[in-house]
Amino acid sequence: QVQLRADYPKPLSIAELRERFKDVIPKMKELLKDVLELPENKIYDDEIWMIRFLFNPKYSTEQCAERYRKMIQKRKEDGLVEILAELMASGDNIDITKFPHFETVNRAIPESLYHSKDLYGQPVAIQLVGLSEPKLLLESVTKEQFYTYAKYKAEYMRVVLDRLSTESGILLQWIQVVDLNGLGMKHMNNGALDMAKFASNQIDQMYKECLGKVHVINAPRVFHMIWAIMKLWVAERTVQKVTLLGNDYKQYFSEVMVKSTWPTLLGGEQKSGKVAYREFDENKIQ
Repeated sequence: QVQLRADYPKPLSIAELRERFKDVIPKMKELLKDVLELPENKIYDDEIWMIRFLFNPKYSTEQCAERYRKMIQKRKEDGLVEILAELMASGDNIDITKFPHFETVNRAIPESLYHSKDLYGQPVAIQLVGLSEPKLLLESVTKEQFYTYAKYKAEYMRVVLDRLSTESGILLQWIQVVDLNGLGMKHMNNGALDMAKFASNQIDQMYKECLGKVHVINAPRVFHMIWAIMKLWVAERTVQKVTLLGNDYKQYFSEVMVKSTWPTLLGGEQKSGKVAYREFDENKIQ
């Protein structure tokens, strides 16, 4: 694979990563031997999962093993084992619109979770945060219901990433494009931000290095106020992945996305259709 752009990270091959961590993975497995030997935990004896936890150079092997142990326990406590079984039973035909509270959450926070792929084969999500309705979100779902949806969403992303990574031999991540067109003071909603904070903190404990580059476009001045608050609780590794693109974002996306399935108004060749369940044409999203 060729490098698309110097400022667009190229995913690494799983073979290369296995070689990099060839001495570390066995040590990690030995540290986790007591839990991995339990029949119900055999699924976690997985090198791709472990590599995602080892990716952060901030932590030692012992610390990564302990975080992995806590991940296994939290997945049990939070019902992710059952959610995984439900998703796997659907095979390759997982219908995300059937997730609990999907319609309610996506009315308030429009998102195309798997709109397209980049040229490396990584899934790409489009979030229309500027068109979100924080008040509607708070009126429609509780914090616990929002977290339930977030768990289904995160587990779906991990299942898809595992499949695609295994097929391609590349450790893929989920790319995000966050469109802030329409963002205003109404989005400075403490209740909605608290809800997002709670779900984000819980999810971050279980899913390491699944999220790739986050591209923010059409950012107004108020974004910097909201982002200053969010950076206080968003994981440091995630903050480092956020890139604020300027007015040339169409050219940027045209160089890294599969153009045929990427909206024209974002630099692709898809002239009309739906993005985040909203109709769009060459000029605007309805």
